[in-house]
Amino acid sequence: MFPIAFNLLVQDLSQFALTQINNFLNSEEQEEYLRKMVLTKAVIDPAREKRLWEEHVSPLNGAYEMNP
Repeated sequence: MFPIAFNLLVQDLSQFALTQINNFLNSEEQEEYLRKMVLTKAVIDPAREKRLWEEHVSPLNGAYEMNP
């Protein structure tokens, strides 16, 4: 589940950066920053992902209830 959510987040940020790059009102500094956003490859660390899941996501299981 976490890899899917992360992938969607990366795609969303990339789309935002590409849209902004196509904006003609950007300064050189803004364009450089946006290019870095798009061209930076995500680092996948399975151990870190597992730790985040176990320490931050899994403890929330059952913490919330839907309204009837």
